[in-house]
Amino acid sequence: MLPKAEKRYPRNFIAMTLYQSLMQIGWVFKTESVVISRFVTSLTSHPLLISALPILSRLPQSFAQFWFLDAVDRAPRKTPLLIGATAVFTAAWGLIAAALLFGVNLSDGGLLALFFLLYAVSWTGFGVERVVNRVMTAKLIPVQRRGRVFAIGNSVGRFSSLASAGLIASLMSRADSFRADFSLLFGCAFLFFLLSLTGQIFF
Repeated sequence: MLPKAEKRYPRNFIAMTLYQSLMQIGWVFKTESVVISRFVTSLTSHPLLISALPILSRLPQSFAQFWFLDAVDRAPRKTPLLIGATAVFTAAWGLIAAALLFGVNLSDGGLLALFFLLYAVSWTGFGVERVVNRVMTAKLIPVQRRGRVFAIGNSVGRFSSLASAGLIASLMSRADSFRADFSLLFGCAFLFFLLSLTGQIFF
């Protein structure tokens, strides 16, 4: 932990907890095992395309962490990198929601291709965010208190997201307004990810 950060620990603790909580709430609207798989299988039944999902989440995230590690290490200030990476991740989900809402002329195949592209972009941004986030945590939060940040942030976020389960189940089960319903789900994810940036600004 940086000596300067010790004085600002209360502010950093609140900001990081807020960020973790809002990120967890947003994440439930794009859960890979339920929401994303249901979305993709609604557009295609091809097994190869469906199996591309885990590849598009793992590879960009891993490569991004590898490629940007030196850049993160050399950067004199980490906060702009953290905000930039989260902004890329967030923007991808906003664009996916917008494509569903306004892309009425997009075929299912075109929509799926655009989704796969933005999905990979989102995981690339998230991979960089993970690297910077770990560095920031080490610099701003004492070792003996880091568990508290994640415990509070994740618990508040996940318990809060339980209230969204009914809405998510309802929207996913309606076949008559598929694009509008998933646009709302991904739009909610975008909104909470955008709000999570407010926590990062105060690091």
